[in-house]
Amino acid sequence: MEFRFTKEQEEWRREVRDFFAREAPPELVRRLMIEKKCTNPLSLDLYMKMSEKGWFKKTWPQDYGGEGKSRWHDTILTEEMGYCVIPRGTWNLYANTVQFLGNSLIAGGTEEQKRRWLPLIANGEFRTSNGITEPNAGSDVSIIETTALEETTAVEKDDYFVVNGAKIFNQAHNAEYITAIVRTDPSLPKRRGMSVLLINLKSPGVAVDPSLVAISGWLRSEVFFQDVHVPKANLLGEKNGGWDYLIGEYLPIERTSVAAADLGELFRILEELIEYSKETRCDGHLLIQIPQIRSMLADMWTELLASRLLIYHTIWKLGKGEDVRQDANMAKLYFSEVNERFCNAAMEIVGRYGQLEILNPYTRWLALGGKVAYLYNHSRVDQIGGGASEILRDQIAVRKLGLSRA
Repeated sequence: MEFRFTKEQEEWRREVRDFFAREAPPELVRRLMIEKKCTNPLSLDLYMKMSEKGWFKKTWPQDYGGEGKSRWHDTILTEEMGYCVIPRGTWNLYANTVQFLGNSLIAGGTEEQKRRWLPLIANGEFRTSNGITEPNAGSDVSIIETTALEETTAVEKDDYFVVNGAKIFNQAHNAEYITAIVRTDPSLPKRRGMSVLLINLKSPGVAVDPSLVAISGWLRSEVFFQDVHVPKANLLGEKNGGWDYLIGEYLPIERTSVAAADLGELFRILEELIEYSKETRCDGHLLIQIPQIRSMLADMWTELLASRLLIYHTIWKLGKGEDVRQDANMAKLYFSEVNERFCNAAMEIVGRYGQLEILNPYTRWLALGGKVAYLYNHSRVDQIGGGASEILRDQIAVRKLGLSRA
């Protein structure tokens, strides 16, 4: 059992970190956040620069133009996106397009789909958004309620599907397609009547509203479908087999990627918190001299390391081709809880000025540049996005521990 990266992987980490330091320096990102009034500016520009370097196909098989590297290369890139605190929209595009869709196509796409879309994904021309969440469905992926008149969400006609409905809280304003979960047979049990379609966002009947702002300051979109024709060639997996497609590759990768990116950011913030505690005084004492503060920092470090090991264990099993559905659930669940405790402690350490938002232009008063308040808000999002904590606990209890449902 080897708990260290190879020399090649460490060199890859340095290459990635140097790139982000050069292309997305904190002062530039900060200025653009204020100008654009959101916390995810620069997203598309940075994404396209990554594609120009050929980074998106490193772990793909050589038969499809890839380099055949291990999944650790993707993991390192994801961690560094967080550690370098790049605009989160860039990670969103990378995760949805390269990790979720690209890897899913390699694992279960048709040969025609792989030959058609993988080269476009690699060069940045084909960008997709995650189309899972619906306005009235909440956190249960299998609840797809939107219907048109008395028809289901996606109706098969000739060589295409007719789609009606809406998807919310996505990155469609930076994408060309949306990977949408649709109801194709309402007569089947809820997890057996779903399908996954790739829908061109420029199709007639599609409307994208990029006016949603999440609690963490992310700019998000809502997408509406009205009688949208989607070719059958854009069906991913089997018709009515969307649930198996999701849980087989898509959702496990999403959950580990979410945790890895956010974990990288927390490691960076912890470093900054330690320096802040060495320089900041309270009642005449440096924060680092206060036993409670030192204990909090030690707990934060310990929990981040434990969370990283859960994530790494999941990725290791994924690379061996093993079933990681519950491992991914456990890694994502544990990180979400660690994240909340971390952010609560960070808010307590920085004190009252830590409540000032990151988009506040008065930088003089912003402790750690306002990152603590941003992370505090985002930690609440993390307990819902990518799998709500309550649902993950239920899945672990039933499918890992064999407990009966209540």
